[in-house]
Amino acid sequence: MRSNDYVKLVLILLIVAFSALIAFFPTAFTKEATIVDSKGNPKTVTGPAFPYRLGLDLKGGIHVVLDAVDTPEQPVTDEKIERAIAVLESRVNKLGVSETTIQRQGNLNRIAIDLPGYQDKDEAMAILGKTALLQFKDADGKLIMTGEKVKDAQAVYGQAGNGLGQEWHIVMTMTAEGRDAFKQATKAAIAQTDETKRIIAIYLDDELLMKPSVKDKIDSETVSITSGAADPTEKQAWSQQYALLIAGGALPIKLSTDPAELRVVGASLGQDTVSNVFIAAIIAMVLVGLYMLLYYKGMGLVSILALAIYAAIYLAVLLLVGQVFSLPAIGGAIISIGMAVDSNVIIFERIRDEINEGKVPTSSVSQGFGKALRTVLDSNITTLIGSGVLYWLGTGPVKGFAVTLALGIFTSFFTAVFVTRFIMDMIIRFWKPEPGSPMFRFFYGNGGAA
Repeated sequence: MRSNDYVKLVLILLIVAFSALIAFFPTAFTKEATIVDSKGNPKTVTGPAFPYRLGLDLKGGIHVVLDAVDTPEQPVTDEKIERAIAVLESRVNKLGVSETTIQRQGNLNRIAIDLPGYQDKDEAMAILGKTALLQFKDADGKLIMTGEKVKDAQAVYGQAGNGLGQEWHIVMTMTAEGRDAFKQATKAAIAQTDETKRIIAIYLDDELLMKPSVKDKIDSETVSITSGAADPTEKQAWSQQYALLIAGGALPIKLSTDPAELRVVGASLGQDTVSNVFIAAIIAMVLVGLYMLLYYKGMGLVSILALAIYAAIYLAVLLLVGQVFSLPAIGGAIISIGMAVDSNVIIFERIRDEINEGKVPTSSVSQGFGKALRTVLDSNITTLIGSGVLYWLGTGPVKGFAVTLALGIFTSFFTAVFVTRFIMDMIIRFWKPEPGSPMFRFFYGNGGAA
């Protein structure tokens, strides 16, 4: 084997091993999370880092729809609704509610929230009510103001007012009330004789974000916050990250306290359906494998091996991106199995055509893959376009179907043009049956040249 073949082999083995660990051994990678219940009691739990997430149709839970209320101080815009969704998603997930779906309801000023696993309406509303608490405190822990008095926060490159020249920093804009509160707090801070107490600490849900030092009394609606890092790239990353957290610490729009819809949703499909779908996926893979074996024989064995590798990688990819397994999403996954084999069918037919013209296996495999690549690309791109439209126009389960189908296409293309090609290259390099012999016909079909 050439050195680049060893590199390919090691890369494939590493990808397959890593994918198998994620897909079939959930406890191989774990993470700790702090769960806060509706009574505010924190608890640290350890669980899989990449868990299988079941949708509301398979697990049941609470469905809540909240109206975005238009006020003179906080007018409702599309941008603010999207930001509110991001805030709710971040905060609710941080509270330990897994597999949450938060999305806009059509073009209406409504946000629909699904909380799988919850059955208590009051507990669900209590959790939603605990989101997005941004607080500013002095060195003694006294509350200065909350995130309601923050209009916006942005990462800006320019003069930060610290005498250090142009640099990345955060510019926070406050309301008039926030300005007054900050004026009093900064005045008290600079009067401290102990420099360690000349700070204003910023907390998000009681978690310390930062505690910048106060240099002067601030009597303005805008405040500049610098990171203190030396590296410009670190300053930029810090400014962008924490500007988003501060800006998103308070909801940018007012949401109704009386939900437009609040109901307990039972698992409409249940565990039996999950088991049946799992069995259906296995049956589909077995039948597809049998067909490939009966029709393509030796190359069918290569296809079965590639299909097994595809399944492991595909499941791992779905878990890595945090895909929720609703029934439509699982349907997209099963359809993608056929798409994965379709690429192998096209490639193997092209290889057979080259063999039947009397060419040697080396050139047949090379030209077969080369000629099949355009067709495989075209078929995958057209399906990806359909998936993209479904994701763009669809909501909830429809988006889940589109995502699983699109990821399946990408994974199948990788296994077809990389994994299958590598296996075939290794076979023709180390195994050279006599053209026309039974073993040659078993693997390549009829034809061939010496």
